Amino acid sequence: MLPRFAIDGIGAALPELLRAQFDPYFGKQILDAARFVNVPLIPTPGDLGQTRGMTFGNLVLLSRRYPCTASLYFHELVHVVQYQLLGFAGFMQRYMTGWVLEGFRYRDIPLEQDAFGLQAQFDRGEVFPVMPEIQRRLAQRRST
Repeated sequence: MLPRFAIDGIGAALPELLRAQFDPYFGKQILDAARFVNVPLIPTPGDLGQTRGMTFGNLVLLSRRYPCTASLYFHELVHVVQYQLLGFAGFMQRYMTGWVLEGFRYRDIPLEQDAFGLQAQFDRGEVFPVMPEIQRRLAQRRST
């Protein structure tokens, strides 16, 4: 089953070198669905001016201005999982609401905090399934 918001026919599959490394975190479904496109620049407003990657459903844009590290791929794949769980409208509503409520500070958007937090765990070598962790974090925010 593809994520609830999927863009088909665009982009390349995850590089094979990363598939085995990421399987314990994301599983086959997410890794098969995710597509990646290298673009010259990702124009963004405000403090998002240094954007390395941007995700829309299962489609990940990666800026050629920056190295495409495993850590960057991981961060963007966390967003793919968030889209799968929330759908396009749910993701965008939470993302934009978080951006506004946090004073337009990118790093303070709750969905970004989750992605950066899990990325940091990955960077430390911790192995964990991402989907249940995102589900837990989303549920925790709903109850607060």
